[in-house]
Amino acid sequence: MSMIFEKLTKKIVEEVKKVSPNLQNAVIDHGTTNKIEGASGFKHQIDVSIEIPKEKFILVECKRYKSKVTLPDMLILIARIDDIRKKKKINVSGIFFTTVGYTKPARKVGSYYNIELNTAKDIKQFAVQVGGNVLVKATPIEISSGVKGYKTPNKKVQ
Repeated sequence: MSMIFEKLTKKIVEEVKKVSPNLQNAVIDHGTTNKIEGASGFKHQIDVSIEIPKEKFILVECKRYKSKVTLPDMLILIARIDDIRKKKKINVSGIFFTTVGYTKPARKVGSYYNIELNTAKDIKQFAVQVGGNVLVKATPIEISSGVKGYKTPNKKVQ
């Protein structure tokens, strides 16, 4: 089920890219084959990545858990950001999406490290938050998840 959430995240980011001038050159990837090498030489699997060449790299972590995201989940994302930043030598940041929320320690550490913390219970909220995180002014766009297994109807985002 997590892979469905990752595909939906990628689809929404692609829709936001279509209406955002600052994302026209962005490269968006996702899934188990989306591996980014860090300075350590380790290839990190990234749920969704958004790369604005020579400018910024955004790592998006997607967790569709039954319980809140914990501190270890947050620390893994922070370590990935650090390792990839040292290799790419550009601004690397993180966005966390979950359907449930965060434990108090995960929220505290994530906030300290400027990780964008999002809880998205429906596609409309999710799209607006993605738009905000990539510095796109939310404009009405039609989003169709187009992802098999995710039962969310088409909604117009305002």
